[in-house]
Amino acid sequence: MPERERQLIERLVAANSVDDAERILRTESFAADALVDELVLRATSLEVRGRPAEAAFTRFFVTLVREASLPRGAVTNRRTAAADRRPSAPPRPTALPSPRVGPAAREDDPREALEKDAALMLDRGDLTGAVAAFRRADELPQMLLEATVGGAARRYELVRALQRAGRYVEAREVVERLDFHPSRIGMFSHMTGAQRLAAQIEMARGQVCEELEDYEPARAAYGRALAWAEEAKNEDLVFQARMRHAISFSRAARHREAVRHLRQALDHARAHAGPTGEAGHVPAALNNLADAYRKAGEHEAARSCYARVLSIFERHGATSFGRVIASIGLADAARDAGDPAGAVAAYEQALRWSLGTRRGVRDCVMVLLDRLTPDLPEAEELRREVWSLAERDHSATDWTMTFTYERARAARFAHEGRVAEAVDCRRRILRQAIDRGVGPATVRGQTIRLAEELLSSGLPGARQEAFDLLWTARKELLTVAQEPTHRARSRSVISRERRLYDVLLDVLLDGRGTLRLPDERSARHLAFDLHEESKAHAFLMHLAASELPAPPQAPAALLSAEAGLREELAGLDGAAAVGRDRSDRREALVAELNTLWNGLRPYADDYVRVRQVRPATFAELRDRLRTAPDRDDLAFVSYFCGNDTTTVFTYVPATDQLTIGRVPVPRDRLRRVAERLRHTFNGNPRTFPPTPPLHPRRPGRRSLSFLEELAPELLSFLPQVEGRPLVCVAADGPLHVLPLNALPTADGQPLVRAHALVHVHSASAVLYSMIRHPAAGPGTASGSPPVVFCAGVAAREDDAPEALERDADLLEAAGWQVERLSGTDVTRAEVLRGLAERRTAHLTCHGHFDSQAPMDSGLLLADGRQRPSKAPASTSLLTRLDQLLTVRDFAAAHIDVDLLTLRACSTGLRDDDAQGELEGLTQALLYCGARTLMATLWNVDQTSSRTLLGDFYRRRLARPGEPIWRSLWDAQRHLLDRPEHPSHAHPYHWAGHTLYGDWRQR
Repeated sequence: MPERERQLIERLVAANSVDDAERILRTESFAADALVDELVLRATSLEVRGRPAEAAFTRFFVTLVREASLPRGAVTNRRTAAADRRPSAPPRPTALPSPRVGPAAREDDPREALEKDAALMLDRGDLTGAVAAFRRADELPQMLLEATVGGAARRYELVRALQRAGRYVEAREVVERLDFHPSRIGMFSHMTGAQRLAAQIEMARGQVCEELEDYEPARAAYGRALAWAEEAKNEDLVFQARMRHAISFSRAARHREAVRHLRQALDHARAHAGPTGEAGHVPAALNNLADAYRKAGEHEAARSCYARVLSIFERHGATSFGRVIASIGLADAARDAGDPAGAVAAYEQALRWSLGTRRGVRDCVMVLLDRLTPDLPEAEELRREVWSLAERDHSATDWTMTFTYERARAARFAHEGRVAEAVDCRRRILRQAIDRGVGPATVRGQTIRLAEELLSSGLPGARQEAFDLLWTARKELLTVAQEPTHRARSRSVISRERRLYDVLLDVLLDGRGTLRLPDERSARHLAFDLHEESKAHAFLMHLAASELPAPPQAPAALLSAEAGLREELAGLDGAAAVGRDRSDRREALVAELNTLWNGLRPYADDYVRVRQVRPATFAELRDRLRTAPDRDDLAFVSYFCGNDTTTVFTYVPATDQLTIGRVPVPRDRLRRVAERLRHTFNGNPRTFPPTPPLHPRRPGRRSLSFLEELAPELLSFLPQVEGRPLVCVAADGPLHVLPLNALPTADGQPLVRAHALVHVHSASAVLYSMIRHPAAGPGTASGSPPVVFCAGVAAREDDAPEALERDADLLEAAGWQVERLSGTDVTRAEVLRGLAERRTAHLTCHGHFDSQAPMDSGLLLADGRQRPSKAPASTSLLTRLDQLLTVRDFAAAHIDVDLLTLRACSTGLRDDDAQGELEGLTQALLYCGARTLMATLWNVDQTSSRTLLGDFYRRRLARPGEPIWRSLWDAQRHLLDRPEHPSHAHPYHWAGHTLYGDWRQR
């Protein structure tokens, strides 16, 4: 063989991509027959030596050589031609086009032939035929190695087409079978085109998972996409993967986590933007960050990001759809701020700018159809223009545009009073969404909108139809939520769908006429059970995944089998692999576990209840509380904060009465009040000028009227609980951080004068506590008091560290035996040890609440060498890891304390947007084993808190057998009635200490 051909083969084999190989063949002269003969000889030799992958790779170049020797133009690229016919399609992977093989190869490889037929159907827009053809192809073996890349690329294109058509269920089926990995295709693995294709496939996999509410697998897919994009050195794909990973938190309604990840993505975009720091992907990163800020309630930060985007475009003279998005964002901000004229002007500017962008008017019109609702009268002229463009451009083949257009039509009909047409339009939208197989979140959203339209229509049978629709949607939701195969997904899915439960309560508590209900429960009892289901599900999911005490009466063989199945299931959930086999095995494990749990129910029904994530019903709560020893003293109050109203459920065991009231206090108002209260007491360094913390000697200088004006609505339960000293409160959302005991009653006195409050997570948490601790607990009534583990550490900035490090003296003065630990000895390891060894613990330190990442909130401790800083963000990451005992750490620990007191700042704060994650330090501690917990809602004063807790501990010893809630209640009222300083009568000093968990301890 001539040397030239031999060297040419070596260059072909070393090529980085198929495009490079084709370029070599186009620019070099060669003897085609000699080159083909040598390649075939090499391939045969490799096959004989048992190296089939390399042989197939070599045969692939035979095809390239034969095509390169044909006259120019004889070979056409079907995929490029199809791309030309569909300019709106996303960029196709071009470095690795479909392999071109001759007729013989087609006859030898029926899978390849089917895939080519499927690709032709896809080009013609026949998605149903393409899906069917690919299904048939998947049943056949892959004969040609070089076809692996082409087959993966074709399936990627099918997934993208199904996504654009809104057919996500079919897209999931395709992507689950698409298990492409460059390392499995021999010498192709190092080609950047293969790596880029792998990144694109993983990106599509993540998007499909997102649409189907599978957010953890989505983020895992984006992580793999990022790895392949970095391997391919493709900065565009790197940025897309980072963005999609961050945005997935927002899609799951975890907006604060989205903000944190998007800020990191913005830093990366700036670092790769060139010397100006403003080019490249920075505008897109800022727009996405602004959207997350707005959803997290940080409107000023969102407005600043949008304004920054517009200034970048103005300075660089650039035009892209990012400018349109920023203008729409500023319009939304103006609308939120009560400036409708400014909003309309910005919306109009966005439409004008869209004319000169690549994405064009269509995408802008779709956004504006949703924004320019009939309740914005200032937008009438612009609305007519947008409607005209929508009616011109929407078509049956453009599903997204048609879907948006129909939604807007329904809203217009409703606004014009054409209720029957509005309802019919909503019904049609829902049917189309179901028929297309769109994501379940979209179907639920349209179900809720139809139900709302029916409720407001007054049409005959509308209320029953609304209930039936919502009940069916709830059952489908529970199918996902009760599936222990994806713990993170199952925890969050109920939390994200509060609106479904909110509207169900509207239907049940409407009071107009009768409803045909699904079982023997009354509408009021069913309403209680539904609100409990919504509130308790995430907490029960955490418990179900934890190490629960084994029921002693259950057969050991069943418990052992359960442990083995759960361990295997946890291994599957933690695996990075994807594919149908893993999903099938998961389903089989779930079925085996449910069968096993059904076998355990006769022996340990309460244990199985937790494992199967069954929320408490009203009937079960009533049975427990009516037989409780303290039933005559007790009332149970549970809140549900909806979009427009707050529902208050009140049950009094002594009278066996369940009362349900609805008050016009929306969740957003409660959130604003909670934020304002925190800034009133703790200060706010972010404002200008910064707001300092409240002065402990002059607390009355800041008004609490914004909180007190909520009292008539939030305390609407008072007539039902009269004469009951103890009120167990299952708060909801922002109510968790409001001091309800400080709200004034009708006589102007704070609620604490007449009632003690104990906070519980939910009715299900009450039942779980009674199951885990069936007795009231010995407390101090069983003889000598238990030894208290007391640890205190000040911050480096504290002028008087002894104020925090001498609480052991307080306990000893009250008569308690103490194991004391102070100063730099109070480390993470020592605190966890003390909590594991002692039944009573008292921790005094500074607390840290991270509003951006609440799971990283916790207690500031020493590291064995130095005290912590009050500002952990100013220290290094390693120092923070050593000195911060976080919510995550407590959630992973196993402690068993009867009483844990935290005299630390703001330890009762929590994340209102946790969406299935642990919401704060109090929930984490109750979850990991603390029976009763005392924490603070704000940064308490050192002097008054020592006084109150000293009185609390003295009462605990002086009155053996008295329940723990009464000791705190009396100490709070004593501080209110006889303060050491007049300022101590202010709620700032006594209302922040809050009791959580089991109130029955004595």
